[in-house]
Amino acid sequence: EYTAPYMHHGKLPTLDAVMQRYATGVFDAQNLDPLLRTPAGPRIPMTPDEQRKIIAFLKTLTDQAFLDDRRFSEF
Repeated sequence: EYTAPYMHHGKLPTLDAVMQRYATGVFDAQNLDPLLRTPAGPRIPMTPDEQRKIIAFLKTLTDQAFLDDRRFSEF
């Protein structure tokens, strides 16, 4: 939630953008799981509601107490 930008190239500014990228197209590698090869092209088929639920789940993994603890701060 707090480590944007995302992906290996750092080009996606939000978790919404990441979900949109996966839902609309992924790289068609030779070892891509056949379940991701759809008639619309290689992607992870997700509805907007599923995307929102995944993001909500990811946000539950944020440990606010850890983030706010000065013992782990550089400053």
